[in-house]
Amino acid sequence: MTCSPKLAVIEKGGSRFSRDANAYLHLLTRLLRAGSEENTLETRRWQIAQGHRVSLIYGAAPEPFWEDHLPRGLTRVFLLEMMHPIHPVQDMRALIRLRRIYRQLNPDVIHTHQSKAGILGRLAARAVPDAVVAHGSHIVPFEGVAPAKRALYLVAERLAARQTDVFIGVSETVGRAYVTAGITRRGRVHCVRSGMDIARFRNPALPADWRSLLGVARGNARPRVVLMMAAFERRKRHVPFLRGFARVADTMPDLKLLLARAGRSAHSRGGGGAGSAG
Repeated sequence: MTCSPKLAVIEKGGSRFSRDANAYLHLLTRLLRAGSEENTLETRRWQIAQGHRVSLIYGAAPEPFWEDHLPRGLTRVFLLEMMHPIHPVQDMRALIRLRRIYRQLNPDVIHTHQSKAGILGRLAARAVPDAVVAHGSHIVPFEGVAPAKRALYLVAERLAARQTDVFIGVSETVGRAYVTAGITRRGRVHCVRSGMDIARFRNPALPADWRSLLGVARGNARPRVVLMMAAFERRKRHVPFLRGFARVADTMPDLKLLLARAGRSAHSRGGGGAGSAG
């Protein structure tokens, strides 16, 4: 499995289905300021620019930031019944409502993202059997969790896989995990990395408080810096990363590590922000 910049053609019912389709429907469990949302946003922006009809269904408690930052021309559908925690009654209500929405929008492509939206969104796709169903795998939800939760995720993912024409992983590792777990076969998984504008990171201006961020006294030169930007949660694997960094840091005494994050983990205190180590 190799990563490509885009996926233009996928299979549906033995026939080729191209990017000329004009009705795309994306689903997100939560509309937060995080990687999967940014990834999906850029996909929607490109599709709208190409003249396609694009809709977004998202669940409870959206981040207010997006009120003024969603692409123009996007049809938004707020699904109150779809919430992040497992809730059998609400989940069933969300599934029923999704089927109704699908019939109304009649999409050519249904592209689900995140765990809850991924499961419910694909199960509901039976309401529109001609639609191509893609699931975007931004993380591996069944890794780094308790055994009971892993078993539940695997059962749900294997069930939803029956309604999935193609899996799109943001990395080869993510896609390989779905194949190894027996959720899908290798030929149905494609790797398309998250696109981003890296030009603005090539020669950035230093922030005014860089000495405070890195713990560098006035008069001392700026050290080499490694930045890890990820939410503080177990699935982001900060602890294995820190162990690896410690081995490298022993040979490079001027190296600093900057962790930029939002959220909490068992190894952090407080809210969003950044911390350094060296």
